[in-house]
Amino acid sequence: MTVKTIKPLSEIVVDSGKISREKLEKVLTTPMATTEGLGQRLVNLGLISETSLLEIMSEYLQIPVVPLKEFAHQTVMLDSLSEKFMRHYRFVPLTLENNVLTIAVSDPYDIYTVDAVRLATNCEVKVNLAREEEILDTVGKLFNTDTSSMGRIIEDIGKDADELSFEDDGDVDHPFKRCAGAAGG
Repeated sequence: MTVKTIKPLSEIVVDSGKISREKLEKVLTTPMATTEGLGQRLVNLGLISETSLLEIMSEYLQIPVVPLKEFAHQTVMLDSLSEKFMRHYRFVPLTLENNVLTIAVSDPYDIYTVDAVRLATNCEVKVNLAREEEILDTVGKLFNTDTSSMGRIIEDIGKDADELSFEDDGDVDHPFKRCAGAAGG
């Protein structure tokens, strides 16, 4: 039996020619403010599109990329998988056959998601790839809490606005105060 060694994502993106080793080294040596994975960091920094990243991983790992529009109304619903659980781990279940649950994820290197789903369902887990935004939108449709990406942004802004406060130091010309004042704040 031959065991295939899986390259780290960093090597895959450099080998693809989409990102230079120098740019990658800079990203890897920059301290992270969040726990996001390398793929998400590269996308967030604008070094690669999510679609390109998924295509690279799909080709190397031999995992299909699935358009979730095809699965929106025919996904599998299991009692052990809540909306909160799916949103937290950023996956959506696609099919269940012979105790093998196929899920869509945006990061196939996230072993914690696969392990959590396996433990929650007592099923073997097979991974397909999909864009994270499509995953979250599909989860919303499954639970009739369809919050589009714009809706999620507005929701997040609303949460952050509650934490903002401005002290009156007499500087009415400050742009934030003008905006807050105009908005009734």
